[in-house]
This record gives sequence, C-alpha cells and structure tokens, in this order.
Amino acid sequence: MKQVVFRDQARAWLTLARPSSDGAPQVFTAAGRRVVVSEFVNCPDQFQLRETLLVRGNMRCGAGSRFDGPVYVGGDCVAGKNSQFDVLCVEGSATLGPNVQVKQWVHALGRLELRAGARVGGAATSDSGIQVGIDAGAVLLFAPEVVTAGRLPTGTDVPPVTEFLEVPAPASGKRPQLGSVRGFQESKLTALGADTWVYDGSLHLPQPVLLTSKLVVRGSFVCPPSSLLEDDVKCGGSLRIGAGSLCRGNLISRGELTLEEECLFSGDLDAGTLLRLSAGARGFREGGPVSVTSRDRLLLEPNVVVRGHIRAETGARATQPAVEGGLSLLLAENG
Repeated sequence: MKQVVFRDQARAWLTLARPSSDGAPQVFTAAGRRVVVSEFVNCPDQFQLRETLLVRGNMRCGAGSRFDGPVYVGGDCVAGKNSQFDVLCVEGSATLGPNVQVKQWVHALGRLELRAGARVGGAATSDSGIQVGIDAGAVLLFAPEVVTAGRLPTGTDVPPVTEFLEVPAPASGKRPQLGSVRGFQESKLTALGADTWVYDGSLHLPQPVLLTSKLVVRGSFVCPPSSLLEDDVKCGGSLRIGAGSLCRGNLISRGELTLEEECLFSGDLDAGTLLRLSAGARGFREGGPVSVTSRDRLLLEPNVVVRGHIRAETGARATQPAVEGGLSLLLAENG
C-alpha cells in the first residue's frame, strides 16, 4: 500500500465519519475492508485487531499487541515492545518500542524513533528526523536527518598531518608520486581522460592522501586517517577510508565499504556488499540529501548522522562499534 494513497484515503474516511456523541469507536465497510474509527486508542498488552484502524488523536498500545490491518494515527503514536504492525502512518511523532516489527512501512510527519531491536521490513521515513537504536533498522531510512543514539569513545586519536601523498588530475601534467607505496607499480597507473586515474591493482597508502582527481582502483583501496578526497573513488574490491578523513566525492565499491571514526562525507556512498559507517561519521551536503546504499547489509555505529536516505537490500541497522583484530590482537597485546 502506497504511503500517500493510504494517508489521503484515511483523511477522507475520517472527514466522512463524524465523531460519535459518546466517543465510542465506529465500524464501517469500505473498499471491501472493515474499518474502525476511534477518537484515541490506549489499548492493553496483547491487544489484537484485524481491521483497518483510523485514530483521530493519539495512540498508545501495550506490549505484544498485533495489528494486521493498516493503522493511521492523527496525533502521536507509541507502540509497546514486541508489538507487530503491517503498515503504520502517523501525522505526529512515532515511537516504536523495543523489538517492534512493522511488516511493510512506517511514515511519520513528526520525529520517528526506532528503539533497540525495532525493525521495518520496508521503508521507515519521517518528514522531521529518525533516531535509530541499537540493532534497530529498516530496508530504507529516509529523513532530513537520520541519527544513531549515543556517543562511545572510539580510542582513535587522529594523528596530525605533516605530509600528504598528492594525487593531482592528469590534466595538471603531474603524475602521482606513489613510489613509497608498498607494491605500487608505475606501469599499472594510466590516465583516463583529463580528470581520472586508473590503477590496475590494489592501493594501500601508507600516509594521508590529497586526492584532487577521480580515481578508479581495480583492486582494493585503503587510505589512512586525515585524508582529503576531493573527487570520486571507485573500487573493484573493498574500500576503506581512515578516521577523520573528509570525502567530498562519491565513493563506490563492488566489495565492502568502510568509513572509519569521525569521517565526514558529502558525496554518495555505494557498496556491493557490507557498508559500515563508524562512530561519529557525518554525511550531508548543501542543496540536497546524500545517498547511502548497500546491495547487501548496512551497519551504523553510535553517533552517526546522515542527512539523506539510507538503503540496504537486506536491511540497514544500528550496531555497536566493530572490534578490530579479534583474538590475534588480544594475544599480541598480552604476549
């Protein structure tokens, strides 16, 4: 069911159904479905309803409630933990409690909060903003601002930059000075037009990069913290951007794409597999929303803010920061 269609239909039905004198719910049949109209809803735990529900005012449902038909709320909505919805459309703000499940979509004109474990099988959208708790998420998150809660210490001190590896555009007449890069072969670097370099291999840079051209890397690409990417990077493998870097171009990877702690980006992100935005990452640009897309999973660590839309084919969700190194790192530190 389309969001705009259902919202307009619900408003029209509420206009036709005048409030009852005693405030009791009304029931009628429309488009082959039974429709329940109520002035407000405050239902107990384990409440169940099969019909379409239209609420003029606020709605609050207890834990473990289930609504098999579409639900429209003219005020604010608070859904108790472990409740289930098919479709939820809210004129005010909406709070989905822990582990609430929405099968298709949820839309709120006000702020939308997905608390821990809440999941939406399709789109979660808001005209005001979305806050996403740990392990909560949706296939699509779209709002003027999508925020993950909390700010955890990253343990990452971004080092001061004393020297950049510069990658100028081919039109400058200068070739990138990458002789210090381990495994770099000059013969694999070719110009594609006036603004693009192509490297037939992988590039794992040892120090921050200043990129003022487009870069295509047929393998994987890793740049250290405090890098400045003024243009697009496209990788055939994985792509990893170091902490505290600034990315103004688009980042595209056929494999995994990771932005480490405190990265800022104003271009679009597109990953073929896993996409991770680490703690403190920020995504926004003037004049329009940014797009963050994964063909697989998308993970948002605490204190991430994105002004735009976030989409992942198998779901985007908030998560705790990744622990790098695992057992081998632990053994090394205690050896």
